[in-house]
Amino acid sequence: MRDKILSEISRLTGERGGRPPSRAAFEKATGIGLGAWLGVYWASWNEAVQASGCKPNSWKRPRRDDELLEALAHALRRLNRIPTQAELKLYARAYPGFPALNTLVRHFNSTGAMFGCLYRWVEERPGFSDVGSLLKAGRRPKVPNRDLAREGCVYLIQSALGYKILPIEATGMLPACSGMNEAIVEHAILTDDPQGIARYWQERFDGRKSSEEWLALSESDLVAFRRRKFQ
Repeated sequence: MRDKILSEISRLTGERGGRPPSRAAFEKATGIGLGAWLGVYWASWNEAVQASGCKPNSWKRPRRDDELLEALAHALRRLNRIPTQAELKLYARAYPGFPALNTLVRHFNSTGAMFGCLYRWVEERPGFSDVGSLLKAGRRPKVPNRDLAREGCVYLIQSALGYKILPIEATGMLPACSGMNEAIVEHAILTDDPQGIARYWQERFDGRKSSEEWLALSESDLVAFRRRKFQ
């Protein structure tokens, strides 16, 4: 299949006067979809084009890759792990200017290809060796057999104002609250009932309120919350 794909890229490039086909145009002309090559032979369409001996279209913007990958690298550094899709949605909400998950997935074709590109990107930049270590170690929250990451999480958010417990559904929508711009994710609990589990922890810490929206949690409170990976 690999040789067939490369041959078809070369053929279509010749028919188009030396301009390689886009991924969508290739699929339409050959019937060969993403699943036949993405993550099997190459991590991106441009890699496949280069492997065929053709030059990628000049409209590709390496600088855009750098912008997105640098933003993603900083997110991994702050979270100290490889984030789930839900965590990337929350991160974009907490840090204005961070690209939306849909933007990242569209640009790199998939989350797997995105992290593959990030791995190669940080390898070439000594200043991001810590991010490279996270990617090598595969530090990602373990999910039970059911794909609970799609169903939701309960996040413990920390800011200068204190702590806040927030549920996030599969849509990634969160209620707005003051202080989110400087907030970081302290811990996340995977769950199939984000609203119910968030309510449990909010009631458990009800006496710890430092303001209407934020909590003043002790170290023992934090240990209790961090202990839960799934609930």
